[in-house]
Amino acid sequence: MHIGLFTDCYTPQVNGVVTSVKILEEALRAKGHKVTVITVKVPGYKDSSENTLRIPSVPFRKWTEFRVGVPLYNETYRRIKQLNLDVIHTHTEFTVGMIGKHVSTLMGIPIVHTYHTLYEDYTHYVLDSRYGERMIKRIIKTSSRVYIRRYDRVIAPTVKTERALRQYGVKNIIDIVPTGIDINAFNRKVDSLGIENLRRDLGLGKGDFIMLALGRVSKEKSIDVLVRQLPKIKKRVPSAKLLIVGDGPYKSALESLVETLGLRETVLFTGQVLIPASLCIIRWQMSSSVHLVPRLKD
Repeated sequence: MHIGLFTDCYTPQVNGVVTSVKILEEALRAKGHKVTVITVKVPGYKDSSENTLRIPSVPFRKWTEFRVGVPLYNETYRRIKQLNLDVIHTHTEFTVGMIGKHVSTLMGIPIVHTYHTLYEDYTHYVLDSRYGERMIKRIIKTSSRVYIRRYDRVIAPTVKTERALRQYGVKNIIDIVPTGIDINAFNRKVDSLGIENLRRDLGLGKGDFIMLALGRVSKEKSIDVLVRQLPKIKKRVPSAKLLIVGDGPYKSALESLVETLGLRETVLFTGQVLIPASLCIIRWQMSSSVHLVPRLKD
């Protein structure tokens, strides 16, 4: 089959949706399917593969790392029609997903949707007031139910997501399909010298008790909870250090919190790290002893 994956999030972005789409794309191709990714243009970025169709886009408000497609339907529809897709699989509720729905309706192509993000957990990006948050959550639930209604199939990556969609009133058939993991990426020989150099570059001592936060640095990840517990952890484990690997809109707030708590020597920010380096850190953590943070009483 020729499968079209419609997504606003794709390379060169680095986030969970991009990872999920890339893993699905590679797995489908390994099964013998032809896959074309329909996504947004990113200024200055050129794809290494010809199996990507990019449409004009604009930055998403103040979060310029995200872009949304500009639905120039006549030109976009002509280009997508030429692909002769058998199945459309959307991974976004924004404009690129709407284009996928539009093409599905006009051409009579079966359409599947993966609901990646529980937007009600992200209302802090819109409003901070209690009343406003309740209103936004109500809008999210209603709009999600309406948006999903005409899909032939819906995929939820977790049981939590499936339950949330049912609470929204979604009546579609929902399949729970967790995001896959390419375990071969972790099947690599540990480079002892490389690890020593990495520790030295990060300023980590041999006897340091290291906690790792790896991922996008955003408010909903609740990394601040761990940072606020560090003074108590340090009393029990003086050598404790927190390594925050990643970047995101909440990084500056976390850096300010670290300064306020006097933890500059305890918390290390590496910024965004490419996959090989992050895997090196993970393998080092896995190959040494597993550290569990002790439960602390208030």
